[in-house]
Amino acid sequence: MKETGSNELKELKEKLDDTLKEINRLNERLRESEERYYDLYENAPDMYHTINKKGIIIECNKTESEMLGYPKEELIGKSVFDIQTEESRKAGKKAMGKLFRSGEIKGLELQFVKKSGDVMDVSINATVIYDKNGKAIGTRSVIRDITKKNRMMEIIKNSNFKLHAIFDAITDGICLIDRNFTIQNINKSVPKYFGSSPVDFIGKRCYIAFEEGGKRCEGCNVIKTFDTGEPVNYTRIRRLKDGTSVELEVSAFPVKGKKGKIEQVVYYMKDVTEKKRLERQMESSRKLASLGEIVAGVTHEVRNPLQNILTGIDLLELEAKKKGLGLDILKNLRSFTGDMDFIIQELLDYSKPVKLELKEWAITDVVSGIIDTFEEQMKKGKIKVLKNYEKDLKRVYIDVRRIRQSLRNIIANSMHAMPDGGEFTATISSHHNQRGEFINIRFLDSGHGISKKDIERVFEPFFSTEADGMGMGLAVAKRFVELHNGEIAVNSEEGKGCEVTILLPIKNYE
Repeated sequence: MKETGSNELKELKEKLDDTLKEINRLNERLRESEERYYDLYENAPDMYHTINKKGIIIECNKTESEMLGYPKEELIGKSVFDIQTEESRKAGKKAMGKLFRSGEIKGLELQFVKKSGDVMDVSINATVIYDKNGKAIGTRSVIRDITKKNRMMEIIKNSNFKLHAIFDAITDGICLIDRNFTIQNINKSVPKYFGSSPVDFIGKRCYIAFEEGGKRCEGCNVIKTFDTGEPVNYTRIRRLKDGTSVELEVSAFPVKGKKGKIEQVVYYMKDVTEKKRLERQMESSRKLASLGEIVAGVTHEVRNPLQNILTGIDLLELEAKKKGLGLDILKNLRSFTGDMDFIIQELLDYSKPVKLELKEWAITDVVSGIIDTFEEQMKKGKIKVLKNYEKDLKRVYIDVRRIRQSLRNIIANSMHAMPDGGEFTATISSHHNQRGEFINIRFLDSGHGISKKDIERVFEPFFSTEADGMGMGLAVAKRFVELHNGEIAVNSEEGKGCEVTILLPIKNYE
């Protein structure tokens, strides 16, 4: 019995020893684990702290102590609101109330004040701590220093702002177009070329926004840049909604992605309307100077014989009356010589230097007066006249005799284009462009229009599509309008009528 009992005690002792060894081993592992997790807590890259319901810090890690510059024993017991900026303190108290209601809060951005007085931007994730009865007793927070991130974002934001400001400050139009021909971005100069707002462009296909077409343009230059990777340059004329036109020099530049593939095209538009206008004006002046010399010589040589012919006609008429003979042939001769003299005068008006006699006029009175002179002819020709005049227009400084002659020539052309009747519309409105403030006069008729090949020549002297036309009307009109520093343009399609647009500056450019 004693031996049996002794064996049992021995076995129990061995089991107890084994148990103690296991407990010691587990304690050692627990100690190592505690040390590991404590080290992880203390030296974590982020700050940790625990606060009670009053906002008093009751625990914090070494990282928070070092980042804020406080000894740990000084930080513990301090109100969390005492280490926040005044603005963050208000937001922090409000967020704390929300935290206790919802149980957690994420991404709360505040500013902590270090002991040195420096400010630190932080992002806070916090959860509520509950006792065994489920009552909230405090919060546990993870705080990340985001000062560098915010400073970097501010730098990027400022850089983007500056780049966008530069982008928008460029007076030429710039837009980005992707491979689907969708406009990704534009600067503020683009809408002014098209008389629209930015929303009319971004997200739309370029051929819809720029060309108002339903399909890709024939011979598309953007495609050429995508295909070849080479820049493309060309010139195009864009007609605006008010009837005026802008002449643009367009360039398409490739934009490559990370893999070297062309992903976008920069579509660059430069308004060269004024430049081209001045170039044409200089060329026209050069030609007129040469023409003026020729016309002066021809006029002298022709008018003298004409005067002799008229004198001879006068003598023949006197002799015919004495003898009671018919005078029809002499009347025709006088009419023919009158026509020749008119042609010579037209040439002189077109080619000789002109001194404008500028005075202030209400352009609506001038236009209405000219139209009224054609009233009877238009009624007989079954031409309906429509007037659309903007109210309270500013007055213009013009040589009214020259402008009347120009307008009269244009209206006469419109009437000739409507032999079977039609509709003539006169529109007058204000207009602004890069050159300044203008009055915009638009004459629109429903006549037979002008073919594409002829429209480029309508302002050439002696060019006419009418068999009995002299071809000086629009040439003279263009000359007089440009002498006023104005602009004149014709827009027409064969069979679809014709529109003539005249811009006259409001200021006196004499």
